Amino acid sequence: MFTVAFSPNGNVFASGDARCEVSLWDVQEGKRISCLRGHTDWIRAVVFSPDGKMLASSSVDQSIKLWDVQTGKCLRTFWGHTGRVNSLAFSPHNDILVSVGGQNDQTIKFWSISTGQCFRTLFGHVYILSISLDGKTLAAGGDDHTIKIWDIHTGECTKVLDGHSNIVTGLSLSSDGLTLASSGQDKTIRLWNFQTGQYIKTLEEHTDWVRSLAFSPVSRTLASCSYDRTIKLWDGSVSPSEEKNENKGNRFLKRFPR
Repeated sequence: MFTVAFSPNGNVFASGDARCEVSLWDVQEGKRISCLRGHTDWIRAVVFSPDGKMLASSSVDQSIKLWDVQTGKCLRTFWGHTGRVNSLAFSPHNDILVSVGGQNDQTIKFWSISTGQCFRTLFGHVYILSISLDGKTLAAGGDDHTIKIWDIHTGECTKVLDGHSNIVTGLSLSSDGLTLASSGQDKTIRLWNFQTGQYIKTLEEHTDWVRSLAFSPVSRTLASCSYDRTIKLWDGSVSPSEEKNENKGNRFLKRFPR
């Protein structure tokens, strides 16, 4: 499994894998409830729309697919990247989808959900991105091992978070906007204060590099998936002592084997 994402109500999460399938899972039971097929190569990213009605998925096949979560029907396919599509993010109002291309593409594209058209293209060496719930800030991780925080309206880089020892592969912002989780090919998950950029702690349980992360929108539960063929659920809450880097213990909740 290469990527995971929680639904807005926190009851379901989606995962994508090398079998070209997108799976929907019941969080409490740990059971697969549906499977979406249509991509022709392995899945790189999945993301729910803020209203929970749509799911977007991207693939090494260079396409992005938009799905109806309730029916499993593919609503639209977006074409335009010239390489694999590594990352996806919805705008807060469900009207725009942002995508990031891989090494052979190196573009960030903005898509209209209603028309399916790409209306803006930016260029950069970005691997993964996450948009804040207010739509004003974008966090981007890349192959330089750093996370850059950007003001979307001004295009200014306001912070650089440095700590991973390899490519940053996953990003997720907590629902209260206070904590940013990042993952990397260094097999670790790092938590950061999103407001200040301060490092909080590291979570270490995976035995291979961590492909994707997702905070639950209704709790501080954090989901991660890895090339070690597991999905793990973590307690992503941060105590005052951890804010001061006094406690770096892992709080591992549940494991979903493939």
